[in-house]
Amino acid sequence: MNSVTIAVGTANPSIRNLIAETLSGEFNLEFYANGISTLEAVRSQKPRAVILDLILPGMDGIQVCRALKDDDETRDIPVVIVSSLLAREHSIQAGADAFLHYPFQGTELRNTISRVLNSSHERR
Repeated sequence: MNSVTIAVGTANPSIRNLIAETLSGEFNLEFYANGISTLEAVRSQKPRAVILDLILPGMDGIQVCRALKDDDETRDIPVVIVSSLLAREHSIQAGADAFLHYPFQGTELRNTISRVLNSSHERR
């Protein structure tokens, strides 16, 4: 397993299972069930990437993304927002590095994570 940690904020069991099935062999995944715990974990643990469900209790994915991108300590951590809602534009405006419309394929998720991780590595 890769030592790269990805924080995942989702309360949706279907999205959680798809992410776990797709990425758990390649990355260390840390799951959080609401926006506030996801935000706190990212701020304290500084994972290499964040996957956020748009619909989260406490703070939605857009709010968490904005908070991360407005913080000097976390702004360079890539954020991928996933949702069944058509919210690509809102997600990108909030600072998301990528948006995936659910349902998505595991290969699409894997390719998106690879792309944002490579982009963030090049910026460092």
